[in-house]
Amino acid sequence: MLMGSHCHGSCSVLFDDNFALYQYLVSDELFRLFHPSVVFKVRESLQVLLGALRLYGTESLALSFNGGKDATVVMHLLRAAVGEHSQRRNQVYSNIHAVYFTDSDYFEQVELFVKAMRERYHLNLILQDGGFLHGLKTIVEQRNMKAFAMGTRRSDPDGKHLEHFTPSSQGWPPFMRVNPIVSWSYGEVWKFLLSLKLPYCDLYDYGYTSIGRMSDTQPNPLLRLDNSSFLPAYYLSHEEEERAGRKLDKRRLSLSLKGPVEDGPRTAALVVIGNELLKGTTQDINAHKASIVLREMGIDLRRIVFIPDEIDVIASEIRSAFASMDIVITSGGIGPTHDDVTFQAMAHAFSVPLERCEELEKVLIRTLGNSFSSSCYNMTRIPRGAELLYERNSGDCSEESQFPIVKLYSVYNLPGIPQYFLKSLQIIKPYIETSYHFCGLRLELNVEEIAIADVLAEFVQSHPNLEIGCYPIVDNSNIKTVLILEAHNRETLENSFIELKAQLPSNAILAEKDL
Repeated sequence: MLMGSHCHGSCSVLFDDNFALYQYLVSDELFRLFHPSVVFKVRESLQVLLGALRLYGTESLALSFNGGKDATVVMHLLRAAVGEHSQRRNQVYSNIHAVYFTDSDYFEQVELFVKAMRERYHLNLILQDGGFLHGLKTIVEQRNMKAFAMGTRRSDPDGKHLEHFTPSSQGWPPFMRVNPIVSWSYGEVWKFLLSLKLPYCDLYDYGYTSIGRMSDTQPNPLLRLDNSSFLPAYYLSHEEEERAGRKLDKRRLSLSLKGPVEDGPRTAALVVIGNELLKGTTQDINAHKASIVLREMGIDLRRIVFIPDEIDVIASEIRSAFASMDIVITSGGIGPTHDDVTFQAMAHAFSVPLERCEELEKVLIRTLGNSFSSSCYNMTRIPRGAELLYERNSGDCSEESQFPIVKLYSVYNLPGIPQYFLKSLQIIKPYIETSYHFCGLRLELNVEEIAIADVLAEFVQSHPNLEIGCYPIVDNSNIKTVLILEAHNRETLENSFIELKAQLPSNAILAEKDL
């Protein structure tokens, strides 16, 4: 086996022949492997590629081959389509043009796999440097490529509005994007590769579910078995978290962060747990306090959700927030009673078991003394791989009677009781804070917001680095509207304010205040 590639079982040599692969994919034998809905998608994809070959021929159609699982599926489908295309025209098989955009930050295993596929399937492989945009421009202009077969799916960040044939976007060189598997799911991609015993990059066997650059790609934490190993990519049960590993950049991945980072604001989500909050029997205080404290830490709180004490709901929300935010903070659901299920939900979210934590048990016994009962053991079972965080200045945990914060990856479990929640925010501060400072300005105006709506709409469009919030005031005879201007640096904020002031009605600004 060539280094960098892997076959589940043994690779099927039969399907090395392009036309033999096509004949199998359109035969009734396929129904023995796949559900009819998958068979339909396979054949729909073949028709898309056959249509592209009729339009552009083998000389003007290239495979955009980054070595990933999706591009690998498209490579095999394109091979089959080329086999059929050549048979219909009584032609000798044409080698498929494929483009690999090189980069020093790409995984060596991916490049080895791409080169292995070149040798095995006789690809006319173009190794193009200079970046994706520049490389495409070079290939379109110098090699007369008019279309590229791509592995983009609708679940990808830029795939939501794609069709099977989608022209390139404005600002890009003119070409047709051919997206034969745009409607496929993550599971269908793996079902295709594994059932047909087709080779794929061996990084997927080590927990990688979506492969990008080395600097922004890690194994998917949902596949973690212990501190050093991961399940293969095709074991991922939550397909919506396919790209979770792509979110674990240097700021989020660190499991033992020891101090503040310096590279800008982190994003955060707050998950507030409790039936009593949703029913209105208890008023929430934590969300408002957290928004203030986190902002002071240089953290951009982007999402607050209130959910019930239900394991599946909590787990789903944790997974969703973890995949899109740098930090996830939960509030509530930690305690000895039946409805304290946050630890269980977090374990479920990351597919790890709950384990007894002797250290936490000792802390609870020391803290609660005679109040410690059998029900308290519920609080000592935490997700495998979690760690305990104490106040930085508190010394060794054995000398303290405080309840520590349980952290797994970038998810921090905080108590729901307001005074304990606020103290816990201070405990995790050294682990999450940044040196970033938000730059903001509050403007009080004596005009109604409807009078400046058009001005603001146009101004926001022309100043993408500025955020403007507009809030009507109804209980003040002088102040009618408040504007909040925010930018990532003081210079941008001040320059934007000068420009906006010139466009607002004369003397409209009553007061201005830094935030």
